[in-house]
Amino acid sequence: MKKMFVISVVALGMMLSACSLSGSGTNVDSSKVRLHTCLMEEGQKQLANGSLTTGTLTSIAKEISAICVAKLALNGSSTETVQLATEVLKTLVK
Repeated sequence: MKKMFVISVVALGMMLSACSLSGSGTNVDSSKVRLHTCLMEEGQKQLANGSLTTGTLTSIAKEISAICVAKLALNGSSTETVQLATEVLKTLVK
């Protein structure tokens, strides 16, 4: 129950953050926002099915970054994408 609450709060915070960035007049790359959202969703799926706590963060980050790159039709799974995925997963594990 507590994990679901934390996940909901983190997701809500990310959505509000994305909304404030897009409405502030700054040039935010929408693909990065979509990527971050996708990584969070995939990380939450991993957390919900229990695999986030059983594997290494690096291997799961590589897996979810590849999933999101494919879903969003981005170019390859770069080191930067895996690092972002790792940071997203760290926030979910806390």
